Amino acid sequence: MQHRAPSPVPDEEPPTTESDTARRIARIGALTTGLLFTAWVVDYIDRLVIALALPDIGKAFHVDKAEQGLVVTVFFIAYMACQVPGGLMADRFGSRPMMVTALVAWSLFTGFTGLVYRVTVKHHVTQH
Repeated sequence: MQHRAPSPVPDEEPPTTESDTARRIARIGALTTGLLFTAWVVDYIDRLVIALALPDIGKAFHVDKAEQGLVVTVFFIAYMACQVPGGLMADRFGSRPMMVTALVAWSLFTGFTGLVYRVTVKHHVTQH
């Protein structure tokens, strides 16, 4: 009796022929490529949007151009500093768990940015 690994696609029967296997691999490959491309586009936009928002951020917080440059520098240094540890963790724990962890963390911190305005306004109102 030959042992088969569980199917990576839930509720799917294991392939029975080589053509079934090839179609399944092609479908999973296309889905993976589509998801990775979508994540890359969102990530790319996320990194570029700071440049578009920076003039308004500077006006709102009375930050001059030199300080705005410092903000962008710190953003990209932090981004760069996470690349090597992220790659090492992906090698150790696998790409899927790391991508899920990164997506959840990214979503949480994006949500937390909405709270910053509320906390800042509340602090400003209570101080004056």
